[in-house]
Amino acid sequence: MQERSTFCPWCGKKQAREPRKALKRANGMGSAYKLTAPRLRRPWVASKNKVVLGYYATKTDALTTLEAVSKRDLTERHNMTFEDAYKSWSGKHFRAIGEKGEEAYKNAFKNHATMLYSRKLRDLRTADYQEAIDALDKAGKSRSTIEKLKQLFGQLSRWAVREEISTTDFAQFVKLPQREKVEKQTFSDEEIRTLFNNNIDSTVRIILILIYTGVRIEELFSVPKSDVDIQGSYMIGGEKTKAGRNRIIAFPDCILDYVKALYDAAPDGGLLIDGFEGDKKPDNFRKRQYYPTLERLGMRKLNPHCTRHTFITRAVKQGVDMDELLRLVGHVDKETTQLYLHDNAGTIRNIVKSTR
Repeated sequence: MQERSTFCPWCGKKQAREPRKALKRANGMGSAYKLTAPRLRRPWVASKNKVVLGYYATKTDALTTLEAVSKRDLTERHNMTFEDAYKSWSGKHFRAIGEKGEEAYKNAFKNHATMLYSRKLRDLRTADYQEAIDALDKAGKSRSTIEKLKQLFGQLSRWAVREEISTTDFAQFVKLPQREKVEKQTFSDEEIRTLFNNNIDSTVRIILILIYTGVRIEELFSVPKSDVDIQGSYMIGGEKTKAGRNRIIAFPDCILDYVKALYDAAPDGGLLIDGFEGDKKPDNFRKRQYYPTLERLGMRKLNPHCTRHTFITRAVKQGVDMDELLRLVGHVDKETTQLYLHDNAGTIRNIVKSTR
């Protein structure tokens, strides 16, 4: 036998070692094959039960995917679109959250995720989710709007993994855009004096109650009359977080008469806000009473949450202990409260009673 000959000169047998053929996968285990089109970045295909699982750069990657789904029965469910997956996921998820959370998810899906509706959920990658997030940032949408869309992507991506539709939660790698922190605005002393000078107006009184209690507008508008103690100058209220619920909210002397007027006008068994003649739903109040009143008085168009910023800032100026302030505003940690502060204060000691 001659070493360099392709065939043996004596018997004619081919001497070159032929590459070993890949073992055939068992029936029902799926297959991996290579597309013949040139210059494909991901030429390897993983397929099972006539369902294409994905396209991969190497055969090993395709086989890994097949192994991951080897014990699953693949149906059309595996090819669910983003829209179909949302409908399936939301049907159960919305039962466990409040109306506001449900509304926020619906808004994110309806208004900001349309470009993904027809895409197969298992085909979506981090870049696809990131593109949608970046588009909102470029359009100047608020941080909360962008965060809610990211939450929606995360929920659906994790759901796909749990349902064995996908093998990886790609949404976890999405990054929120970096933005410079905008200083939160507060009502100035002059603006507060303007409000007191126009305190005959019932809407002005509501604004002053918000400023001097630090409650969120939704909290004030949901307090039962039975949870208000006029003699003790406080009410039991709060929502949103565990630390914020069922806390004592004191009424400084300067607004006690405004609260009493609401209390006296509200029917027993109802809410404190039922004593207000205007709109009793927060969104309607903002649009029809709050902003028009500020405009009429020649004041800046500060949003209702600025009343809460104002309360915290003034409390720090007047020496409220930080731990006490956490309790007053219903925050869980000091870092959250610090986000509201607008002035550096020295040592802070006592609870603010009242000031004008």
